[in-house]
Amino acid sequence: MPASPIAAEIERLATARRLTCRFDALIEGPAGTAVIEALVADARGVLVVESRDWAGTAVRGAADNASWTVLRSGQAAAGYPNPILRNVERVDAVRAALAAAGAPVASDLVRGLVVLPDLDLSGLEVPSDGAFGVTRASDLGAYFERRATDPALPMLDPAVAG
Repeated sequence: MPASPIAAEIERLATARRLTCRFDALIEGPAGTAVIEALVADARGVLVVESRDWAGTAVRGAADNASWTVLRSGQAAAGYPNPILRNVERVDAVRAALAAAGAPVASDLVRGLVVLPDLDLSGLEVPSDGAFGVTRASDLGAYFERRATDPALPMLDPAVAG
């Protein structure tokens, strides 16, 4: 059962799109046991999802910054650890677990996704290479739609995806 509104939205969309979704998965990886908030598998691969329920109006930072700043209307800004950097370890753990299990899933088909509440994300600098994405909870449906229809994204072997 999802523990947050963002997790509930992930589950709702995964169910509607008939995607495989697992919450609170424990994966043994290179750095030990990783607790994965959500894993979503589709024809494009596996998403390792990390979410934050930050209160504020906007987020500022870059993919490689140690922390991001959440701006709050009428209040002091707050700094938080960069969730992309935290998710890198989890993505590595999933890639290692798939390889150890002999799963025919190329490592570039395992990607990270950070889901934030409905904050202004225009101050974030995240490369568009697709290895790690950031989206707002309200944009998750559009994110999954783009992911399903983007011809530039690689596909899993149909024998694996089926």
